[in-house]
Amino acid sequence: MKIDMQPDTDAMRRHVLGLFGAATSGLVELAWISPGKGSGARLFPLDQVDELAEQAAGWNLEGRNLYLGATLKHPDTAPFARTSDSDAVAAWAVWLDLDEPGSVERAERLARRMPPTLKVTTGTVPHVRQHWWWRLEEPIDDMAALRGQLEAIAGLYGGDPKVVNQGRIMRLAGSIAWPTKPNRVAQLVTLTDGGPVYTADMIARAVPYGAAAPRAAVAVAAPAPPAATPASTGSLGVLEAQLDDGREAYMVATIAACLREFIGTHGAAPTADELYDVAWAQYDRKVDWRSRPGRGPDEFRRKVERTLRRFHEGRIRGLRNEEEAVASHEARQQASARPAPSSPQHGAGEENGRSGGGQEGGEPQPEAPADLARPFTLRPPAEIPRRRWLYGDSYIRSFVSVLASSGGAGKTTLYVAEALAIATGKPLLGITPAERTGVWIMNLEDPADEMERRIGAAAIHYGLDQGDIAGRLFVDAGRDKPLTVARQTRDGVTIHQPVVDAIVEAIRKNNIGVLIVDPFVASHSVSENDNQAINAVLALWRLIADITGCCIVLVHHVRKPNGEEMTVDSVRGGSAIIGAVRTARVMNPMSEGDAAKLGIEDSQRRRYVRVDNAKNNLAPPADRASWIELVSVDLGNGSGISDQGGDKVGVATAWEPPSAFEGVKPEHMRAVYNYLHLHGPQRAHPDADDRAWFGWQVMRICGIEEVDRNKGRVGRMLKSWVSSGLLRKDDHKGGKHRKMLPHYFAGEAPKVDE
Repeated sequence: MKIDMQPDTDAMRRHVLGLFGAATSGLVELAWISPGKGSGARLFPLDQVDELAEQAAGWNLEGRNLYLGATLKHPDTAPFARTSDSDAVAAWAVWLDLDEPGSVERAERLARRMPPTLKVTTGTVPHVRQHWWWRLEEPIDDMAALRGQLEAIAGLYGGDPKVVNQGRIMRLAGSIAWPTKPNRVAQLVTLTDGGPVYTADMIARAVPYGAAAPRAAVAVAAPAPPAATPASTGSLGVLEAQLDDGREAYMVATIAACLREFIGTHGAAPTADELYDVAWAQYDRKVDWRSRPGRGPDEFRRKVERTLRRFHEGRIRGLRNEEEAVASHEARQQASARPAPSSPQHGAGEENGRSGGGQEGGEPQPEAPADLARPFTLRPPAEIPRRRWLYGDSYIRSFVSVLASSGGAGKTTLYVAEALAIATGKPLLGITPAERTGVWIMNLEDPADEMERRIGAAAIHYGLDQGDIAGRLFVDAGRDKPLTVARQTRDGVTIHQPVVDAIVEAIRKNNIGVLIVDPFVASHSVSENDNQAINAVLALWRLIADITGCCIVLVHHVRKPNGEEMTVDSVRGGSAIIGAVRTARVMNPMSEGDAAKLGIEDSQRRRYVRVDNAKNNLAPPADRASWIELVSVDLGNGSGISDQGGDKVGVATAWEPPSAFEGVKPEHMRAVYNYLHLHGPQRAHPDADDRAWFGWQVMRICGIEEVDRNKGRVGRMLKSWVSSGLLRKDDHKGGKHRKMLPHYFAGEAPKVDE
């Protein structure tokens, strides 16, 4: 039977990049299974997504069903065979397999609290089947923890409990799913993406695993908890009136009501801590438990844990599982929305815990700020304090800056050289620091010995020793000392105040003028897709910068480049981050186009990195941009067993693009003019069919090697001569077809002394 459909390679690429686009190492497994042919696989590096999609489309059209490895594999894994659990090194997402009838519909009702990043619909006949993926900001490399998390997710959402091992393969979006089971048809596997990205901690809080992992609900009849004495109730279904004592029935009813409210709002059960925080606030506000022994916080916590345990066992009538809780919550909301019969106001004002401002719970209204709309006094501009720039136009005291690039572009290499320049007061990259001050590198990604290699290599290259940096360079490595200033909960962003206080104290104590945080994403546990949460974290770093007078540099990532040049719009978090900082720089390895213009061999171009101020609307031309060159330094730490020497580590050095006129003398310029004067107009653009372009003749006249890489250089020379008037550019009939084409003409004759 002929199937009128084709694989969707764009969806394949989006699926792979959606899962592994932020990764910098590892192999992607593309696996296939075909009835009668067996199975196989091929592993692809992260930069070969296009090749993966092309291979997948070819296999798919041969009748093979295609699958994607759920985790990245070790770089040394055999590239042309199926992998095993032991080959997995990193999970950049957690997943869920919904294959049974009705499983997708049931999971959807629970997904409001934690919507997946990607949904892959593997089929709709005879029922809807999907794979759900929750992308992570940083990968999970503890495979035991990964399995525990996957088992908890499968248990909560009703997924396949067998699809939880790290070597699992899942349907590849964009491929045709060829039927292998009864009542199924050939269908295109579709992708729905654009959901939020999570941290592993956020997933674990939403779906606890291990000892607190939710178990499958079992419907067991049990007596209802004791009912509270009838009275006026609020939105949680618990007593509003202040009670004289802490009756156990009221305690249990409060916890049960808060459990229903929480699941109805978030779509999943809370942890014991989350339920305690919500329910205790309600109980404490209504019950006078302090004047009598018992019925206090210790007993309340035990009741919370017992209630959650009974809920997960399906032993609370009306709350046997999440679905019942959601339905009960929605029914109560609908009932409370009906108009109530009018009645006289009772207990208004202070007596029922409300202030005259109308705010629930007696919470204080913020005081109005004093001295608003202050008159402005114009003082002599010369008396206004100068901005406290520390290093060029990149680092400024009391402000936050951003340095961003894709992985491997040299961010760490650059800021290490800049940190050493500021700590030593030396112009290592050609910029003299405005002041010599302490620098603190808070690298939250690399181990301490890797930072030693990077700093040691730079010290070798620049001839520095301990005396140059003593008391002015401070380094902490995140693998040894994690530092997280904020996390995201269901109630918003929570500041880790002890960590913040310690950072402020360290800055003040050590006279630190620059704090470099690498990467920014590791300094917090909030979603990058939540602008409000990111703004809160940025506001915290700005506050630290303001109260300490320190320059804070946030080292950040950009989206997957996919071949295009990185700009301010490529920074992850985009406008929320760039709008909140004083300066922002973006790094780009030299492009093929820039290499051609500057005469750099293509094999060498990635040694050169352009550093642009991303808050400028336009990047400067390649020959006037700010560049660094990455040079390799041998640490000399070889063992002597082999002849490979020590570790080779990159160091950032200042680099100026070569002048187009390097080696060109005045007599060359006169010879170019004379050639045009004698031979007439010459072609102004390279021709794909012949070598009629005048630039080749200029190379011969000036003794420049006649190779393609020098075309950009000679083009700049010709452009400069047109600007000076030596040459003139105009249309002229030429070429094979005698069309009007741009040509060079002799302009003003050069003076003899030129």
